[in-house]
Amino acid sequence: MLDTDFSCLSSDNNNLVLDLINQIQSLNKNLEDKERENQILKDEVMIFQNEIRELQEKNQQFEIDNQRLCYEMDGIQIENRQNNNRRVILQFYILTD
Repeated sequence: MLDTDFSCLSSDNNNLVLDLINQIQSLNKNLEDKERENQILKDEVMIFQNEIRELQEKNQQFEIDNQRLCYEMDGIQIENRQNNNRRVILQFYILTD
């Protein structure tokens, strides 16, 4: 606290000094409040950054899974074409017999 004895000052000056002290104390309190707010916001940013990191990891895993599924679908399509070719060949043999 900034309280001291200002009795040597005139009444007007004493009031001015006390008013300044009150203003400084109010500013200090506001500063402390802003610092607390700032810390809360920093904490929230860290939480969001962690959530973003987790979502990026999940997205990366989804991309890997999607690529794997694309390869599997390509394999199935190749297998289907091979089966279709076998059917055509079989039908050709049946027709030529």
